[in-house]
Amino acid sequence: ILDASLNRTNILDLLTTEDINLNAAISEGFKGMSNLPALGIDSFEKAYIYDPLSPQLYRTLFQGRPIKDTAYSTTNEDYTELALLSGGAAWNLELLRRGETVAGAFTEAFVQV
Repeated sequence: ILDASLNRTNILDLLTTEDINLNAAISEGFKGMSNLPALGIDSFEKAYIYDPLSPQLYRTLFQGRPIKDTAYSTTNEDYTELALLSGGAAWNLELLRRGETVAGAFTEAFVQV
């Protein structure tokens, strides 16, 4: 069933009204200012960089950004932008699928958002 009222503006309004920060784990790449691949980016433009040598398994860098050419179709517009506009974050599903310490780093970074 198609609901014509279901669009990004209405979804964002609902998230805002209910004070919900959306986090989206999606097939899109992200990088920090240093051009290193990121686990994800948040609404404050922070990039969470996987770093197995760090005690936290990740580093936080400012100026995180999506790499739009690695997103499928409208992933960036449909999910990444909505998550960031809601005050949440977007996470690189391809990195998360690696498991092991990457998954631990994601867990540590996720609770910071």
